[in-house]
Amino acid sequence: KAKKAFFDGIVLNDGTVLLSADLELIENGDKPTYKVVIKEGKYHQVRRMMASRNMTVLYLERRQEGCLTLGDLPRGQVRFLTETEIQGLLEL
Repeated sequence: KAKKAFFDGIVLNDGTVLLSADLELIENGDKPTYKVVIKEGKYHQVRRMMASRNMTVLYLERRQEGCLTLGDLPRGQVRFLTETEIQGLLEL
């Protein structure tokens, strides 16, 4: 049910309309793990979408923003952007 709701888009109780998103179950166990792909980035959107389906977010990690990805960059580390990444951002 949650996957379909995310796919259809969600209207929150406060009237906020959220575009469709992909919800994929990655690991099922005591604490299921999901991958969520959104098309916009409204205020605490993923947390609010999950809450609307009575799902709790314990940990949230952004893996990609537009053309930028974390790849294998260790947590807490930084790196310079490549020329290709800079051009991709300029084209947005």
